[in-house]
Amino acid sequence: MSKRARVVVVGLVLATGAPARAQVPAPDTPPPSPPAPPAAAPPAQPHAPPPSPPPGYAPAPGYYYPAAPPPPPLPPPDARNRGAHEHDGFFLRMGLGFSSMLTKTEGTLGQTQAGGDLSGSGGALELLIGGTPARGFVLGGGLVAHTWMNPSYQVGGSSERLDDTELGLSFLALFAQLYFDAEGGAYVQALVAAAEETYRYEVAGDKRETELGGGGFAIGGGYDFWVGDQWSLGPELRLSWASVKHESEGAVTRHKTTALTLSFTATLH
Repeated sequence: MSKRARVVVVGLVLATGAPARAQVPAPDTPPPSPPAPPAAAPPAQPHAPPPSPPPGYAPAPGYYYPAAPPPPPLPPPDARNRGAHEHDGFFLRMGLGFSSMLTKTEGTLGQTQAGGDLSGSGGALELLIGGTPARGFVLGGGLVAHTWMNPSYQVGGSSERLDDTELGLSFLALFAQLYFDAEGGAYVQALVAAAEETYRYEVAGDKRETELGGGGFAIGGGYDFWVGDQWSLGPELRLSWASVKHESEGAVTRHKTTALTLSFTATLH
């Protein structure tokens, strides 16, 4: 092939190949890479502890709010005043009652003796004041008085009512009283006393009076029902005995009296 023919062939080949190369699409440009995530922050370093205090010094206190004080405890639902319904401390008793008595009389003048029995009923009152040295145990003193009006006088087999006659018996007493339960009401009581008896009578319209002195004692008991923290009311039964005498111008008069008294009492204790 001649040189000219080779040039023509090469030209044809180039002419036919150029469009084919033009039809081949250019490769797409790859998308840009996503941004790299931020680098993680380095872990926080713990705070260094405060320096230790120098030897001999306590560490400084921290800051805080003071705690509120706790509320006061509630009293129990059945709480009572101290000493309420309990027999302790000061003792005061007032009583008023009914009394019956029997008095054996004996009179002596020289070699002559005479006697008889007086009996009757009347009233009684008492006023006792004391303290409580031990729980439920009372010691004190007071006055107990009895009055019997118009008693009957019996001698031999005959009895006579003595009008316008009054017989009174008074005790200036020391007493002890014991409650079986310091918060209860039942008690027993004993008294020792200086006794004085007054005998008032009338002879032919002339009023006379004889006073006899001696001693006596009494025992009794009762029950106090609470009506307040310190006050109580209740019945009391007492048996009393006294021996008294009177001397005048060689005449000696002796009376021995037994009395039973039922009283209604009011007590502060």
